[in-house]
Amino acid sequence: MSNEITETIERYFKLWREMDSGDRLRKLAEICSEDVRYCDPGADVSGFEALAAHIEATLARMHGSRLIQIGSIDHHHGMARFGWCLERVDGSHGAECIDFVELSENGKIDQITGFFGPM
Repeated sequence: MSNEITETIERYFKLWREMDSGDRLRKLAEICSEDVRYCDPGADVSGFEALAAHIEATLARMHGSRLIQIGSIDHHHGMARFGWCLERVDGSHGAECIDFVELSENGKIDQITGFFGPM
C-alpha cells in the first residue's frame, strides 16, 4: 500500500503542472473521492470538479512559474505530507510550503490541506 500512496500523491502533484483542463479533471477523478476537500489559506473547495477549477485558476495566475516538490513524501495510516515551493520563471524559488493529504480506505484522496511558508 505504501507505494500506492506515494504514486497517488505524485499523480496529484503532477496535476499542478497539467495544462489540459480535460486531462486534469479526468485524472483528478481517478485519484480523488467525488467530494474531495481542498483547503489552503486562500481557498476552500469541495469536489474534484471544484478542485480542477481551482488548479486552473491558480495556474493562470502563475504566469509560467511552476510548483516543484521538495523532499520525499512521508506517509502513515492513510495520511501523507509533502513539501513544495514555487519555482519562478527566472529560476528563483518562493517559500517552502507543505501539504497534508488524507486518503480513504480505497486509496483515493479525501482531503488536502495546504500551508504556505515555513513553520
